[in-house]
Amino acid sequence: MKRHGVCGDMDALQDAYRKRLGQRLMSTIRDETGKREVLAASGGEYVIVDCCNDPQKLKTIRHRIQAQMNGLDVSAGKVRKRVRFLERFASWVRKETSDGAA
Repeated sequence: MKRHGVCGDMDALQDAYRKRLGQRLMSTIRDETGKREVLAASGGEYVIVDCCNDPQKLKTIRHRIQAQMNGLDVSAGKVRKRVRFLERFASWVRKETSDGAA
């Protein structure tokens, strides 16, 4: 870390690194159909969805996932608008070029 100029409390950096590794590991646990089996509930707690009997934890997880999906929908919409703009612009440039060559 020193070699790359990372500054800060070494214990906090190590804790953050371990947390990221743990999150990555937990996200790889899948059921036989490839769907996530273990999801984060809150405060670093993970639940096995099929074994969870706490409706509040499941609602919290569902709410968080829905918020993430909504954010991705907004981002996808922005990308979609830009692609449409570029496609219209490209067709306009092609038309101008073909009109000018005639």
